[in-house]
Amino acid sequence: MAVVSAPFALVTAFSTNITGGNPAAVVLHDTSRPLHELAALARTLNQPILAVVSSSPLPSDEPHVQIREIRYFASKNGDEQRICGHGMLATASVIFSLSEFASTGLRTIIFKNPIYGLSFRAMATKLDDGFIEISLPAPSLGEVDENKKMAIRSHVNKAFGREVKIKDIKTGGTLLPHYCLIVLDEKEILAGSTIHASALIETGFVIHVVTIKSPDPEYVFYSRMFAPLALIDPGEDAVCGSAHGISGPYWHEQLGIQAGTEIKAKQVSERGGHVRLIWDVAEGFVRLRGQATVLASGTVQVPFGLPQG
Repeated sequence: MAVVSAPFALVTAFSTNITGGNPAAVVLHDTSRPLHELAALARTLNQPILAVVSSSPLPSDEPHVQIREIRYFASKNGDEQRICGHGMLATASVIFSLSEFASTGLRTIIFKNPIYGLSFRAMATKLDDGFIEISLPAPSLGEVDENKKMAIRSHVNKAFGREVKIKDIKTGGTLLPHYCLIVLDEKEILAGSTIHASALIETGFVIHVVTIKSPDPEYVFYSRMFAPLALIDPGEDAVCGSAHGISGPYWHEQLGIQAGTEIKAKQVSERGGHVRLIWDVAEGFVRLRGQATVLASGTVQVPFGLPQG
């Protein structure tokens, strides 16, 4: 097996604290490499997500705009993910910091997923206040039938180790059908609760976004995200961008918040993170604003020509 060197960074997204936010490995490499090679790299780096982004930008007709291809891989099993908000934010922070672009006025990066096509084209913009804004497709939430809701409630109770009052359950719709949004009664306690994610394995969903109206007036809502089938133990994502892509529009509608209004949300995992959020109904996007911090950078040895199987 041969290896090649590729630029690498370990970044924590949605936090300026190196012990907060959600870590992501970012590698600038050929995005057309076979799935099994990139999956092996994800398992080796053992971070919540690996973002593989094209080493060079694609042609762009717009000044101060780059187009890059990007792919995402979960570390637990190397499975490729359609989208990853914190991986995108981490990747954008790396590209914006590259010395060769410091004097070009680069403001926007358009990310295209070469596997899933234009429906998963997303954008990152460098804001004047030091934050980075990422735009994710906003799904139309789907309904869950009553029998399925009863089963999900049972799994959630097992995960919490007690009976939990649930106000609503939705799916991520046709765009994110493997996502499940679980809305808790506002008298429940989400932050600090011990939740056993393994109890959610048989819900029929991969991503479980548990959310509640915030008891803190600074934030509109709290959330936590669990994906025991995709994430390494304990199966919880520290700060999930795409989770806010479905929970943000839900809370806008439930609380009568005008679309286009910026709100604040907090992911109350152990590491924790803060997200500023705008639901752009007209464009069909949720715009997430956050910061990122580089933990380490250098080069990584990437497998090349790795036999499959």
